[in-house]
Amino acid sequence: MLVAHGVAGGCDQGIALGPPGSGFTVIKAMFGSDFAFWLLTTHLRSLMASMMGVPRDYHLTRQDEQIVAEHMRAVLPVKPRRESVVFDMFVSNPDITNNRDDYPLEEITAPTLVINAVDDPLASHKDGQAMSERIPYARFVSVPHGGHLLLGADDLLRLEITSFLQDVLQYR
Repeated sequence: MLVAHGVAGGCDQGIALGPPGSGFTVIKAMFGSDFAFWLLTTHLRSLMASMMGVPRDYHLTRQDEQIVAEHMRAVLPVKPRRESVVFDMFVSNPDITNNRDDYPLEEITAPTLVINAVDDPLASHKDGQAMSERIPYARFVSVPHGGHLLLGADDLLRLEITSFLQDVLQYR
């Protein structure tokens, strides 16, 4: 069974420091620094929330704030994840966004659930929907808001995931 969230988004969180092309070096250095992420999670929380995919115009409820805070705490230590995050930002996400037709999604035979928020700044809703249409028997769930963390969508997600799993078990 394949369950996907936030499929194929190119990260639009760039850091423009120095000459063109230096973003990679800055990002790699930042993701290698637990101190930098400690600063982000304690003193620059709104910037960190944006980097985590909370839309800038999204109004956080008290429960949303708790969820975002939990995710921020889970980020540290960041150093062990540096290579995978940098790979996602500079290799896999851009490749799947720019070369999506090269991926044989039509060959996926596992039941697939794709969930994506319309306002997700990290994973394009349009791309997620288009990719799910290429996967045989995939189900696409569009969440109206909540960004990359799908904030405020617990009830909808619980319902959709339960329905998906029931369908999978019924047709096995």
